[in-house]
Amino acid sequence: MLVVSMTDVFAALISGYIAEMYSVKNQLFTYTIVPALASFGLLFVDQVNPDWRLHVLLVLARAGVKATFSIIYISHQKYFPTLFAVTSLGMASLASQFAVIFAPFVAETSFPTPIIFLLVLQLAASIGALFMMDKQKVPLPLDDEENNQ
Repeated sequence: MLVVSMTDVFAALISGYIAEMYSVKNQLFTYTIVPALASFGLLFVDQVNPDWRLHVLLVLARAGVKATFSIIYISHQKYFPTLFAVTSLGMASLASQFAVIFAPFVAETSFPTPIIFLLVLQLAASIGALFMMDKQKVPLPLDDEENNQ
């Protein structure tokens, strides 16, 4: 569990570090396709005797999800006015909490169904990220002292 938690910290730091280097659209696509590929790999891991591939793929999937959440939190103010930024995150959180209600039902199904469910959701998120509009970098307003010079 400690290794997985350290992976979360690493994913959050890396996504925060490269947040300004690439567009949000490219980052979200990359961060959502990594868990999709990892969940596709999980379909081929032996259930009876899982080996190291299970742990590596789970860590990759979790790191991709953590990086996705981090970049959404970092960049949402580029897409929403200040007045609605917190409201938009609250509405997204509310929608995700409603979706979490169905997690136990999906988890109790037979083996490939939860992995396929995760794969489909991650692919839908990746495709949705491709349709995002790229926002240009907007310079911060200058202070009054800098405007007068």
